[in-house]
Amino acid sequence: MQENSGKALASWREIDLAIWQRMAERARKEGVRAYRLNGDPRHWAVTSASRCGVAYEVTILDDELLCSCPGSAYYRYCKHRALVLAELGLLDPEFGVEAA
Repeated sequence: MQENSGKALASWREIDLAIWQRMAERARKEGVRAYRLNGDPRHWAVTSASRCGVAYEVTILDDELLCSCPGSAYYRYCKHRALVLAELGLLDPEFGVEAA
């Protein structure tokens, strides 16, 4: 995992697809929402499940995902990044992502 300006980067393809799917499902159950910024599929605002009125920025840089949530400083994955991947259809089994 790399770190840039206090925000952790994780190559999402290095993490088991099942983990991403579970995290995306958790985000949905908790009412987390993802909003594409300016229609750009690389930039998203994703709401916090625990902090009302707070949203985290998720950015896609090539094959890396950047999230501004506190957890991404410690973990290679988070529900915010997972939800963005799900919104883009990248967690569908037929997409062909191999598990790590």
